[in-house]
Amino acid sequence: MSRRIGAIVACLMGIALLTTPLVGESRIANSDARDAVSVRSAEWVRAVHRRDPMLGDLVSPGGRALYGELRGLALSADSAQLETLHPKEQLQVLFLRHLAGVDRLQGMSESKILHFAVSEGLLGMDLRSSDVLRDIVVEGDRAHGTLFKFGLSERPDRGRQTFVRIDGVWRVDLTGEHERQRSDFEQFVKRSGLTTNEATFFVLEMRLGRKITPSDLVGPLSPARLIPNRPSLRPSRAAQDVLRLVAIRHSLDGSDPRAVTIEDRVESLRSVLATGEAVPGHENVYVERIDTNAVYLSTPAGRLELRLEPKGPRLGHPHGQSRTTTALLESTLLEIAKLGEKRSGLMAQWRNVGLRDRALLLQQGSLTPIVPDAAEASSRLLGLRVDRPADASFWHPIGLEPQDVLMAVNGQPLDSLKDVAEPARKIEAMGFESLYISERKHEPFIQLAVAAVNTEQIKIGPKIALTFPRNPMVLATRPEIYYKRQGAVYSQAGNTGQST
Repeated sequence: MSRRIGAIVACLMGIALLTTPLVGESRIANSDARDAVSVRSAEWVRAVHRRDPMLGDLVSPGGRALYGELRGLALSADSAQLETLHPKEQLQVLFLRHLAGVDRLQGMSESKILHFAVSEGLLGMDLRSSDVLRDIVVEGDRAHGTLFKFGLSERPDRGRQTFVRIDGVWRVDLTGEHERQRSDFEQFVKRSGLTTNEATFFVLEMRLGRKITPSDLVGPLSPARLIPNRPSLRPSRAAQDVLRLVAIRHSLDGSDPRAVTIEDRVESLRSVLATGEAVPGHENVYVERIDTNAVYLSTPAGRLELRLEPKGPRLGHPHGQSRTTTALLESTLLEIAKLGEKRSGLMAQWRNVGLRDRALLLQQGSLTPIVPDAAEASSRLLGLRVDRPADASFWHPIGLEPQDVLMAVNGQPLDSLKDVAEPARKIEAMGFESLYISERKHEPFIQLAVAAVNTEQIKIGPKIALTFPRNPMVLATRPEIYYKRQGAVYSQAGNTGQST
C-alpha cells in the first residue's frame, strides 16, 4: 500500500515539474504582451496629441477601412441612408462631408481621412500626451485597458482602449473609442431631454456653426440629389390637445391686441400669429379673433378657445407625454431640416432647445426697467422694455421685438415681485452693505432689477450667474441697462462700478 502511495506522489510531482515551466512561460508571454500594448498605447496617445500624419500606421486595417466606408457615405449617402446609421456614425459622415468637402474627400486615402478626423476633433479629442494605460487585459490576440488621465490613479477614463495583434504586432483597434463616443452621445440625449434626432441635429449645427438645410443631408455624388417630399408618418393631432396660448401682444396705445404666440406642445414649436393667419402644422386651423386674455381659433371641429395659463406647464414641456410616447412622434433629420427652412436661426433657437427644463428667454437679450419719474413718490415698476435681442434668438419664437414692453408674466403684473422688493428694502434698512441674488430657479437679473428700484444705496449684484448660455455683449452691458437709479452700485465677478 505504501509503495502504491509513493508511486502516486512521485507521478504527481513529475507532472508538476513538467507543467511549471509552461505556466511560467505563459505568464512571461502575457507580461510581454501587456508591455507591448502599453508601449503601443503611449505611441497612439502621443501621435493623436501631436496630430501626427503617420498615426494611421498605428491603427488596425479594420479601423482604417471603417473611415474609408465613412468617406463613401459622406460622398454619396442621402437622408434615407443616414437614417440607417447610429447617430454617432451619422455625425461622422456629415462632419466629413461638410468639413472636408467633395474634392478633398475624393483624393484622401483611408489613413489621410483618419488623420483628418483626429485633426478636426472627430476622434480622440479627449486624449492627452500624459494619459497612461493601466489595468491591461490580454485575451489571445486582443487586449484592452483603461486610460488614466494625466497618469492619475483617481482619474480613470470613462471608456476602454482596445487593441488587436496582427502578424505579431499590436495595433490600435478603434472599437473602444467608438463605444465611448456612442455612450457619450446617449448620455447627452438623456441629459438634454431632446429626441435622438434633435440631439444629432443640435450637435451638427453647433459644430458647423451654421444652419443645416435639407440639401446638406444628401451627398454631393448621390444619384438622388433631389430630395423627395415623402409624406410624414406622424399621426394626426387634434388642435385642442396640443396647442397652447403662450403670450398676447398688446399695443401700448391701448388698441386691440396685434398678435399671439401659440405653442405646439408636442413639437415644441412656437408661432407668432395675427388674426386670419393659419397655425403651422395644423390643417385648416386659423386665428379667428384675439381677445384680452384669450385667442379663438377656427378649426374643422368648430371654434376653439385658448386662454393664458398662469399655472400651466413650463414652456416646451411635452403635453402630458411620457418619453416613450413622444419617441413615436420623433422627426427624422430631414423633417427637422424642412421645419427650419423658413425659420431664422439654428434649430436650437427656433425649436427652443433649452426651454424644456430651464427658460433661456431672458439670456438672449436685455430688459430695461421702466420706473416712474423721480418726482413721483412711488417705487412701482411699470414694466420691462426689450432691448438688443440677439439675432435669431429665443425671443423671436416668443414674438418679442425691440422696444416691446413686458407688463405681466403668468397673469401677474411685473411689479408683483414682492418676494424680492420687500426683503430688499428691509435688508437695506438694517444697514447691510450689499445684496447678492444667486441664479437658481429664476433669472437673477430680473430680481436684481426689482431690488434696484426698491432700494437707494445698497450694492447689488448676481452671486452666481452662468455665462456660457448668455450673449457676452448683452451680459457685459447689464449694469448700465438695469441699474439706472441715482447712486446705484453694481457688482459682478469681483468688480464694482458706479452708475448714476
